[in-house]
Amino acid sequence: MSRQAMTLSYIFALGLIALAACSGFLATQWAANSAAMGEAARAKLAEQGVTTTQIIQHAEQYLQMLPDADKQRARQDLIDLTQQFSATHQAISHGRFGRHKIDIRTPQLYAAYFHDENGLLSIFALFQREIDTLLRLERTQDIDVYHPQAQRVLKELPRRILAQLNTVVRLHRDENEARLNQAVRYSGASTLGILIILVLEGLLIFRPMIALVAEKQRRLREANLRLEHIANADELTQVNNRNKVREIEQRERSRADRSKQALGCILLDIDHFKQVNDSFGHSAGDEVLQQVAQTLQAGTRAVDYVIRWGGEEFLVLLPGISEMDCQLAAEKLRKMIASSTPSNGIGVTVSIGVTVTYGSEELDSVVARADEALYSAKSSGRDRVCLASTQADSDREPVHENH
Repeated sequence: MSRQAMTLSYIFALGLIALAACSGFLATQWAANSAAMGEAARAKLAEQGVTTTQIIQHAEQYLQMLPDADKQRARQDLIDLTQQFSATHQAISHGRFGRHKIDIRTPQLYAAYFHDENGLLSIFALFQREIDTLLRLERTQDIDVYHPQAQRVLKELPRRILAQLNTVVRLHRDENEARLNQAVRYSGASTLGILIILVLEGLLIFRPMIALVAEKQRRLREANLRLEHIANADELTQVNNRNKVREIEQRERSRADRSKQALGCILLDIDHFKQVNDSFGHSAGDEVLQQVAQTLQAGTRAVDYVIRWGGEEFLVLLPGISEMDCQLAAEKLRKMIASSTPSNGIGVTVSIGVTVTYGSEELDSVVARADEALYSAKSSGRDRVCLASTQADSDREPVHENH
């Protein structure tokens, strides 16, 4: 998958997650609103039930044999309650339950509210008419609580109202629970959708993206290693060049300070190398340099450093080695070079200068001392090893490592 495709897929996945999250949020809000509306409906219906009970109480009081002043006051209270009952009736019939506007025309609620004479609103209207009839009859007849009209107002219709109120409240509760359950299902589906999208996003987008980043990092590390190798390796022989010397010096001096190990120094020069170039050409001379470098690498330890010092000179640094072992290592290298058979058939010998330092001396000084020993080897006939002893070697015993 290309980088552009992964980016577009990632944006698309984020869009799906946002859509799923919004769906879950809207479902939750819808459930909360439904719960609030259901609670408002139940409160309004409970209020109508309380008003019904109060009407019954005041009607009973009104029908008792009271003084005219008390009877007039009871009549007015009954009329006020009836008007309150009527106002609540009108609000409910239009779906207004406090600050909420509720659709009561869903199938079950519609039947409970509007079904012929058994609907709640029909019973409300009938109750109001019966109260008005009761008030008119009472003015023309002597009636009491046992009168058939009074019984309709005081017992029959209130029982029907309260029973239907309970039915409607139960329907509102059931509808509210159904909506809550539906909202929970929506929220669960939304959450599950988000999890699925995240898993797919991880498998199809982030995993390839991480793999792509890891591959780029690997290539970058390889490129850095190649650059470092180019910067620190001799182009012809592929051993360390002089750029690497300061890093090696710092590392080995730090190690020498910690563990008190010596550092052996071997400086060698190919004998009569100018004659090789003059007689066989520079291409043959390059092959000789490569052959010597390979022999030096084969004849040293993994912890040793082989460095092309310049021209036909090579420097070998050997950590943790005594002066005697360093001299033996140099002799071994001299013999290996002298006995090696180059592919071009040109055999060479080397002259070697050897010395040892104990970490407190600058590398330039150590190499200068090895160079003096190398000069002595050349002056005394070449193809040999000369040692430049140090005072420190006679005063202390360095750590020995077998070569």
